[in-house]
Amino acid sequence: MAFDLDLYQNSTTYSLDSGTYVYGVDWVPMNGNDTETEVVESILIKLKGTGAQILAQVSVWERLLSEAEDYAKTSINQLLRVMIRARLDTGESLYESVVLGGWISWNSRKPQISLVSQFAEITVSVRRQNFWDAVTPIVIPLTNRYATRTTSAIAVDNRDDSTHDNFVTITGTDVLGSLPGATKIEFKNTFNDSLRAGDVYFFLNRRSAPASFQHMIEGESATSGGSTVADANASGGNTRTVTIAATGETTMYYWDLTTTVLDNAKGNLFRIYGSFKGLSSVASTWIKLFISIAGLTILSEGKWKIISGYTGALVDFGTFRLPPYLVDTGSVYPLRLHMVVKTTNSTSRPFDLDYLLLGSVDENRVLRSNGYGLGYNVTLYDDPKNRALYTDGWSSTGKLGNYIGIGDPIKLWPGADSKLYFLWGSQTGSWISKYTATVKISHYPRKRAL
Repeated sequence: MAFDLDLYQNSTTYSLDSGTYVYGVDWVPMNGNDTETEVVESILIKLKGTGAQILAQVSVWERLLSEAEDYAKTSINQLLRVMIRARLDTGESLYESVVLGGWISWNSRKPQISLVSQFAEITVSVRRQNFWDAVTPIVIPLTNRYATRTTSAIAVDNRDDSTHDNFVTITGTDVLGSLPGATKIEFKNTFNDSLRAGDVYFFLNRRSAPASFQHMIEGESATSGGSTVADANASGGNTRTVTIAATGETTMYYWDLTTTVLDNAKGNLFRIYGSFKGLSSVASTWIKLFISIAGLTILSEGKWKIISGYTGALVDFGTFRLPPYLVDTGSVYPLRLHMVVKTTNSTSRPFDLDYLLLGSVDENRVLRSNGYGLGYNVTLYDDPKNRALYTDGWSSTGKLGNYIGIGDPIKLWPGADSKLYFLWGSQTGSWISKYTATVKISHYPRKRAL
C-alpha cells in the first residue's frame, strides 16, 4: 500500500512522504472522536542530505506549521490556510484537514552545517481538525418537478403549488462520508427584472417526513377570515385579503393544522415566514401567530411583530414547535394556527397574504444582503468549506462580497433523505412570489477516520 501525505497552502503542495531529501516515512493516522475538537498526527520522517539541505527542508515545514497556527487564531487571510492532505492508497480519494499548528522534534542529533552527506530523523507533529473532508466535492443529484436526479442547475420558484416548486429533494444514499459535511450552494437569480433579489433563506428538512410534510400554507386555504382574490403571480394563483378597522386584538385568519400535518412535523421546530402581497404600514400595528385547541386554549404563541412603517413583504413570525409539547407520538389531535393583529386606533388596515412557509430548523441559514442584492443572471455562492460567500456574474467581471451569512452553513447528512426549501425577498422589500432561480449543490464528503 502506498500512501500520499502532504501539506498544502495557496495552491502549492509540500510533500511529507517524498522528495529529494526524504528517504523514509512512518505514519499511522490518528482517529478523533466526538469529544475532541482537534487531534495530533505524529509523522516520523527520515532525511538524507547535507546539513544545509536537511535544515532548509525542515525550515519549510516549520514555516507552514507556524502560519497554520496564525491562521487558526486570526481566520482572516485565506491564502495562509494550511491543509494536511492524505490518502492511504493511490486508488482512493484525496482528503484534507485544516492544520491548526504543530511542531517538529529532532529524534537524532541536529545536522551540522557542512557539505558532508548526513542522516537525520524528525517527528512532525501536526495539530488538525478532528475530521477529514474530501478535496474534490461531489455534485448532488437534485429532484423536483423540473428535473429528476439532475447534477446540472435545477429550477426553483419563490412559491410552491400545483405548478411550482420552491424545494429540491436529496436522496440520502447520494451523500457520502460518515459525518454531516460542508455543502456548497449556488443560487442564481433567473427572473429578468430590474428589481434585484435580496435576502435568501435555506431550510433543510431531514427530520419531519421530508417526502410528505406540508411546508406551505396558502393564504386562501384559511378556514376563516378574509376573502380570496385571484392573482396569477401568487402561490396557488390567489391571495387572501382582509381589512381591519377595529381597535384591540382581532383574528385575521386561522387555519386548521390537521393530524397528518402535525404527525409529519414530529414535534420539531419550524420558523414561520409570511409572504404578503400587501401589508399595512399604519402606525400602532402589530401582528403575531398563535396555536390553539379549537380557538379555546392557546398552546403556543409568538411575539408581537411591529409592522408600523414596515415596507417588506416577508414577515418572520418566529419559531414554533409542531405540535407544541408533544413529540412524535402519532395520531395528534388537530389544532389551529391563528394570525392576529393588534391596533390602538380604528384606522383601516388592509392585509393581503399570499402564503405561510414552515421552515424546518434542522439546518437553516439566511444569506442577508448588505447592499445591492442579487441581479438577473447573477449567482450567489455559499461555500463554507472555503469560507467564501460572494456573488458573481455581474456585467463587470469579479466577485462581490455583498452578502452576510447568518446561522450555521447547511450540512447534508449521509444516508438521510432530505428536502431543501428556498425563500427569498427583494432588495427593496417588494413582493416577489413570481420570481425564479436555479440551484446547484455540491457536497464535500466528511469522515472521522481515513
